[in-house]
Amino acid sequence: MSTELKKMLEQMTAELDGMIAAAVVSIDDGLLVERVSKKTDVHPGPAAAYLARVVQSNREAMRMLGWNQQPEDILITTEESYFIIRQLAGDLFFLFVLTTRDEWIGRTRALMAQYAKQITVILDLVKKKS
Repeated sequence: MSTELKKMLEQMTAELDGMIAAAVVSIDDGLLVERVSKKTDVHPGPAAAYLARVVQSNREAMRMLGWNQQPEDILITTEESYFIIRQLAGDLFFLFVLTTRDEWIGRTRALMAQYAKQITVILDLVKKKS
């Protein structure tokens, strides 16, 4: 599984010049399933657990508001970058992408949606084998 996911993440990062890193992360414990980074000094691993908490908090906030919906994605902006988190089908994992501010958010979101379907298929296959 990891090899297939890594290839998929590498393919996705190659499609966007401004993409810095991408990862598939477990929502429950924040553990990385797979990750890639275009920069040697950027490691998505340490942030994964904190981003899982963001996803968990977002879910809880939605429940508290009485909204029975799952967000398509969560966007965090800084002066230099965009953090985009997209929950994957099944509610067990999320796809995290880090881009520069120069990258077009709409294109990034569309690409994430496209790859999210493929990633979910791989994760489902692995789950069935377990």
